[in-house]
Amino acid sequence: MSGEPRHYQLPSQSSGSDPGALAAFLRDAEGDAITLDLSQVDFPDTGRLQVLLAAARHRRDTGVPLILTGVTQGFRDGLILAGLQPE
Repeated sequence: MSGEPRHYQLPSQSSGSDPGALAAFLRDAEGDAITLDLSQVDFPDTGRLQVLLAAARHRRDTGVPLILTGVTQGFRDGLILAGLQPE
């Protein structure tokens, strides 16, 4: 595990919301603290939301930090519509 968190900028849906790129980053960063910047995401698409939820659960269970930054109101609203409670 490195000292500095690894950073990933989620692109907006219009820029491509392929969950594969996010999943690949998370696999590559296994064991490292990560920061995910959501400032470009106006609303969470299903594929990336599933990847984020699995990553959050896994990192919570393993004690490896996952930090979300730039969380937009639209992203929060999408979580609520999906029946999830933003923390």
